[in-house]
Amino acid sequence: MNDRQNQNTGFTATHIVVALLGGAAVGASIALLTAPRSGAETRADLRRLADNARNRTVGLPHALAGAVEAGSDAFATSLAHSVKETKALKHNAHA
Repeated sequence: MNDRQNQNTGFTATHIVVALLGGAAVGASIALLTAPRSGAETRADLRRLADNARNRTVGLPHALAGAVEAGSDAFATSLAHSVKETKALKHNAHA
């Protein structure tokens, strides 16, 4: 069994997040489609929401690349520091 899986349900955190986001999207869609507005107004709202979502996600790949690079740099720095400390401890143990 995957370490991240809940032993009682078998669902991972990813499953739960995807289910919540999917439910929110379906709920929002139903709310928009059943709202007391004309079809043209509803379609305009849906277009506006889609455009807003698209505009917010345009910078996501760049932001993720920056986060990965920062994480990689932090890991490399931490690893180098740990290696240096380990060598110092070994040197002191032999002295």
